[in-house]
Amino acid sequence: MLIEGILSKRYFIVFPLLLSLLLHWNIFSYDLIGFHVWRQTQTETVTRNFATGKNSILNPTINNLQFKDGIQRMEFPLMQWCFSKFHKVFGYHLLISRILTFSLGALLLLFFRNLIFTITKNRIAANFGCWIYCWSPLFYYYCLNPLPDNLAILCCIAGLYFTQQFYSSQKSKHFIIGTLLICVGFACKLPYLLFIVFPILCLLILFNKQKVNRKNTIQLGAFLLIILCIPSLWYFWVIPQWGGNGVVLGIFDNQISLTKIKEILWFHFSAALPELYLNYATVLFFLLGIYFILLNFKKNRFLYIPYLSALFLFISYFLYEINMIDVVHDYYMFPFLPFMFILAVAGFIYIFQTKLKWLKIIATIAFFIMPLTAYLRIQQRWNNKSPGFEVTYLKNKKEIHDFLPTQAKCIVGNDNSGFITLYYLNRKGWNFNDNKIDVSTVRKYENEGANYFIFDDSIHKLNDSLVLYLGVPQKKVGNLTFFQITKNKK
Repeated sequence: MLIEGILSKRYFIVFPLLLSLLLHWNIFSYDLIGFHVWRQTQTETVTRNFATGKNSILNPTINNLQFKDGIQRMEFPLMQWCFSKFHKVFGYHLLISRILTFSLGALLLLFFRNLIFTITKNRIAANFGCWIYCWSPLFYYYCLNPLPDNLAILCCIAGLYFTQQFYSSQKSKHFIIGTLLICVGFACKLPYLLFIVFPILCLLILFNKQKVNRKNTIQLGAFLLIILCIPSLWYFWVIPQWGGNGVVLGIFDNQISLTKIKEILWFHFSAALPELYLNYATVLFFLLGIYFILLNFKKNRFLYIPYLSALFLFISYFLYEINMIDVVHDYYMFPFLPFMFILAVAGFIYIFQTKLKWLKIIATIAFFIMPLTAYLRIQQRWNNKSPGFEVTYLKNKKEIHDFLPTQAKCIVGNDNSGFITLYYLNRKGWNFNDNKIDVSTVRKYENEGANYFIFDDSIHKLNDSLVLYLGVPQKKVGNLTFFQITKNKK
């Protein structure tokens, strides 16, 4: 095949990275917009506050003062804290966060390539794995958008690589590094705890082998349990602060019907899997990979068992969180990607070995169109005219910042995210949604220091009592109306 010669190059990984950089080039200068801008602004607000404040890593702060002292402890904010160190040196610029996020993606591709090489001992297959992962539309979108999931999945794939090294070499240092990395991934995002099944199963498989130092294996198992306690302690501390968090309760907090669950399952299987997670051009490799794995399962069962067990756990996680994932939380599917692409690499190996010329021709065409199909699927998500929130905040950002005092505390609405508006204002304050605001609430926030009221009137209108209380607007920008709150109003 033509692609064999291309993929045989030792430094092939540079090519998809440079091509991805070129396709993303104009996005580096964009502010946070698009799909899941809610979660992006939440993450970046924590990074910015670490960079501009003096709070410790244990006290990640947001701009929403509905949380006590603005502190919101969710995942362990390692990524946000590390990013903030670069902002402290160079000054705060979103571009820095985008560059660092892209760098995490580049490292992920490198470790995934190395993982495939460790499994297959085949450089061509390893480079192919790096190529198809790069052009997953899901990865293509989020490799530039700051989310803690980016660091979590990187650490877990790197952890899989070192654990696979341990499985082959039985060197303790590989197991220790792999376990540490998976625990860091777990700390960065709770669901990534499930990756720990891989080193556990590797230990159990090796323990049952005759020519293995079982005492050393037991010691490594004890190390795993001890190191796992560190991120677990964080979650034992912070989860009670989450209240009725749907991620923790999962299906036990289900508020959707069985029919809706079937629709969600069908969406992920029939639409999201081929179009968003894999890329249409990768589907052929994925399907042939399943066939190839089944064909060779008996011969390689000890290699497959840890991966298939981990995949089974993640499918269980998906079913547990199905009401939260729904059809919108696509980044919740990050943990599935390495397993999907390992299967796709198996499909490539099958095609590589076959004598069917027509299949190789189709595979070659699919290989070359992957960047195009990823680009076409995702590029419309970055739309400055429809950013996913009131566009005035984006278009008139400088004018708004020049108008509002730096230390202003604002009441903002309607914003159901609690993060987007306050991120764009770069001010502390309180948000409301669905027009659920009245004079008594404004007075309460006023007593806590609120001095500006900002209202998006594109959909809702202020009720008469609030209009009377707030008085004459001080400024009007696009769909936004600005009121200055004066204390001791009658």
